[in-house]
Amino acid sequence: MNKLTERTITLIRHAKSSWRDSSLADFERPLNKRGMRDAPRIGAVLSEKGISLDKVLCSDALRARQTLDLVKHEMHIDESTIEYRSELYGASAQRLLSCIKEQHSSIAHIALLAHNPGIEELADTLSEMAVGPMPTCCVVHLSFDCASWRDLPLSTGKVTLRLKPRNLPGQGKIG
Repeated sequence: MNKLTERTITLIRHAKSSWRDSSLADFERPLNKRGMRDAPRIGAVLSEKGISLDKVLCSDALRARQTLDLVKHEMHIDESTIEYRSELYGASAQRLLSCIKEQHSSIAHIALLAHNPGIEELADTLSEMAVGPMPTCCVVHLSFDCASWRDLPLSTGKVTLRLKPRNLPGQGKIG
């Protein structure tokens, strides 16, 4: 019988993106000023809380990659732990969950950086309680006891941290 292990998932919705250039495809939209400000602030809080990641699965859309670059700088995430995946762009909660479940059992902490509505639906699917809205750059940190990612139980995750940029100290209006 496999021994139960604490496993942690950090769900991150990409930071606020720009709609300024209407000629850009949705996939190519960059972060706006607020997104550029919020992502490093979220990364700094995660770093201050001592959170370290074994694996990062990130959508390869521009706004997701830019969000991760800013978070990564604050958290000192090793580039070798990052996997950019095209199937995370616009993915359903079920598809996101499949990406988590295929991870090796030696990995204890996975971060998933993706888009709504999938990321928000995944948070609600995994959590033992409704998580609610995940605005841009929101983080939901969940812990589980299970033998492997393949055996990840639904509706049992304990929310150990929830961050929204607007609730961080020093939040001011940026245009």
